[in-house]
Amino acid sequence: KEDELSVRLNTLFHRLTPVGILAAVLMAFLAGAAVAAVPDDAKREFNRGIELSKAKKLDSAIVAYEAAIKIAPDYLDAQINLGALCYEKGDLARATEHLKRAIELDSNNTAALKPLGQVYFKAKDYDGTITTFKRYTALNTSDASAWSLLGQSYKKKGDEKNALDAFSKAAAADPKDYKTLYHIGNVHREAKRFPEAIASYRKA
Repeated sequence: KEDELSVRLNTLFHRLTPVGILAAVLMAFLAGAAVAAVPDDAKREFNRGIELSKAKKLDSAIVAYEAAIKIAPDYLDAQINLGALCYEKGDLARATEHLKRAIELDSNNTAALKPLGQVYFKAKDYDGTITTFKRYTALNTSDASAWSLLGQSYKKKGDEKNALDAFSKAAAADPKDYKTLYHIGNVHREAKRFPEAIASYRKA
């Protein structure tokens, strides 16, 4: 994390005004302080959660992450991992709670934004899915699966134009994904643009 932070700062130094640089240094200091502030006991529980997850002992892993968060409520990585495990276990309410908390701690954290978008989609909250994946794809433009879920959400909302735009970006990110081409074909078929639908189905 510290190495990644250094790279980001080096990039910012070439782009920002002196006032902006000062702000970036302050943000880096605060971020570094937050990482350093995680107690060792919380880190141990977090690492135990990782090992239990690898061993497919998901219930025990959840307990470990919960213990880490009890010690350090602002432990970003523990919030993300606990949210992801709750999603995997089908507990969408708790998954939403922890992933939203992670985003409160770091609003541009793609590791939290993507699973939160998936949780919203699973819960059929398409407004939430669209809002979250719009933020996520602004930060990660090459994730085909995210563009696809964004397109499916727009389609569910009856927004054909934005659905096609999102599916097209999914296809550009992963031209070999036949499911995206089927989604594009379905949008055209439902709009009675049959030649376009057939062309998309044939590409798949």
